[in-house]
Amino acid sequence: MITKQIFVLGVIMNNNSLNNGVIPYQLIQRHQHNSTFGTNKKVPDNLVIMNRNWALHRHYIRHQYQISASMIRKELIRSNERNEYATYIMGILYRKEGKIQESLYYFQKSYHMNSTKLSNVKQIAKSLFLLGNHAHAINIYSEALRIPNLSNWRVYYNIGECYLALHHIESAERNLIKSTELTSHVTPHVTLARIYIFKDELSKAIATYKSALITCTIQNEVIAKLGLLYLKMNDVLKAFHEFGKILSQDSVTSRAMLAVAYIIQIHREPEIAISKFKVAAQSFPESFHLWNNIGVCLYEKRKFLAAISCLKRAHYFHPTTLSTACILGKVLIITNQFASAAIYLCSAVTGGTKNYIPFLLLSLSTLRTVFRPAQKKKIRFYF
Repeated sequence: MITKQIFVLGVIMNNNSLNNGVIPYQLIQRHQHNSTFGTNKKVPDNLVIMNRNWALHRHYIRHQYQISASMIRKELIRSNERNEYATYIMGILYRKEGKIQESLYYFQKSYHMNSTKLSNVKQIAKSLFLLGNHAHAINIYSEALRIPNLSNWRVYYNIGECYLALHHIESAERNLIKSTELTSHVTPHVTLARIYIFKDELSKAIATYKSALITCTIQNEVIAKLGLLYLKMNDVLKAFHEFGKILSQDSVTSRAMLAVAYIIQIHREPEIAISKFKVAAQSFPESFHLWNNIGVCLYEKRKFLAAISCLKRAHYFHPTTLSTACILGKVLIITNQFASAAIYLCSAVTGGTKNYIPFLLLSLSTLRTVFRPAQKKKIRFYF
C-alpha cells in the first residue's frame, strides 16, 4: 500500500509542472482519502515540513540571501522550528554576516534534529574555532571521528588547524599527515609543508610538495611554493626551473613572473628584470614587492628620481616594511633630500629596533640636515 501511494504521488508531481514539482495540498488530501478508505492515516510530517526546501535552496545558491532569510523565518514558524535544512541554512547566513554566536545557536538546533549528520557536527566545530574556542572545537571534531565508516579528510585537517592555533605542533603534524593520506587536495599538503618549514625540516617540506605534485590536481600553487622554498635554500637554478614550469602555462597573470624577475635582478641584470616586472605590473599593480624591486633596479641604474617614485609607492602599499624605508632613505640622502630621508628613516627605526642600518642612515641624514653643505666648515663622514 505504501509503495502504491508513493508511486501515485510521483505521478502527480511529474504531471503538475505548473507548480514546479510542488504537490498541492488538496491533491494530497484527496489521494489520502481515496487510498485509506476512511481511515485516520495522515501524510508524514517530514513531507509537509520539507516541501519548500527546494525553493529555499534555489534562492540560496543564487546568493539571494535576504529572500532566503525571510523564507526561513516563515518556514520555521510554519514547521514549529522543525525544519532541519532551513535551520542549517540560517546558521550559514548568520556566519556570512559575521554573527558567529547566532550561527552556532542554529547549528546546534540543526544537530538536535539530526545528530547523525556529519555536516552539523562540522559546522558546530567550525563556529567554535572562529570564536577562538579551539580546545572545545577539537572535542567536537573528535566526536565526529567516532562516526562509523568515516573517512573525511577535512575533519583531520580542521583538527590540525586547531592544534596549530594552540601551538601544539606535533599533534597538528600528526593529524595533517592523516589528512594527506585520505585526500589529493592541495590544502593539507601545503599546511603540512608549512609546519616542516617552521621546524626547519626543509627536506621533509620538499618531499611533501613533491608528493602533492603527484596526487593533487591544482599544481601551480604547489610549484610556486616549492620554487620559493628552493629560493630560500639559495638553490637558484632549481627555483628558476620550478617557476619556469608555471610560466610555460601562464606567462602573464602568474605570480611566478615576480619571482623570475627577482632572480634575474639578483644576478645583476636590471634591464631584463624591469621588463619582467612591467609584465607582472599588468596583473598586480598594487603589489608592494613589485614596486620595491623596480625601485631597487632603477637605483642600480642610477635613475634616482624614478627609483624614489617607485619606492614611495611601495612604502604607501606597505608602510611598516624596513627594507623599503631604508632604501628610500638612502636614495633621498644621495639626492640631498635629507629632511625627507629622516622622515622615512624614523619609520624604519620604529619598525626594526634591532637593525643598525636605519640608525646609521638616520644619523647621517640628521647630521647633514644640521650642517648644510653651504657652510664653510667641512664635515667628513666615515661609514
